[in-house]
Amino acid sequence: MLQRQGDEVFDVSTILESVFVEEIPQAARSEARNRIANVLSIGLKQNKWYRGKKGQYSLSRKAAEASLVA
Repeated sequence: MLQRQGDEVFDVSTILESVFVEEIPQAARSEARNRIANVLSIGLKQNKWYRGKKGQYSLSRKAAEASLVA
């Protein structure tokens, strides 16, 4: 999702919804959300993408920085 729309900023919930398009049980959804957040955090540390506001990520440094001032 981040690669397809590199200039956009996405929050964890939006990424989760793009991966799991069908309804999933709440427990599975919570686990998936935690795992996605962990993957995003690791990618951030490896300079694969940038963090905007809390819980928001983008491939674009400009977009991430812009989300901080918006």
